[in-house]
Amino acid sequence: NNKTKYNNVVINHRIPACFEIINSRLSGEKDKKSQNIEITNRDIRDDRVLYFVNLPKSKNGINKAVLYLPLIASSKGECILPSVLIEAMYDSRVNDYAKESEIVVVK
Repeated sequence: NNKTKYNNVVINHRIPACFEIINSRLSGEKDKKSQNIEITNRDIRDDRVLYFVNLPKSKNGINKAVLYLPLIASSKGECILPSVLIEAMYDSRVNDYAKESEIVVVK
């Protein structure tokens, strides 16, 4: 969520060990369209995805952006989800983290 426009923001989306990232560039699958966010680049690594984005200014209060990341379960059990880290590349005052849930159970 943001109220003002932010450019050059990095979203560090870390992935727990019980999931693998489905790289659409390799699998040929179409990505589901993200909402209210301009993705300028995406760096897919083994344990995380780095999104380089611009966040538009809110039109009516708060701009809520949504990112979609396809994952596949690679093992059964409980996984602890790491938080998602967000920071502006050129302004150290702009940063945040999101922790939606603690544990995911893969059956």
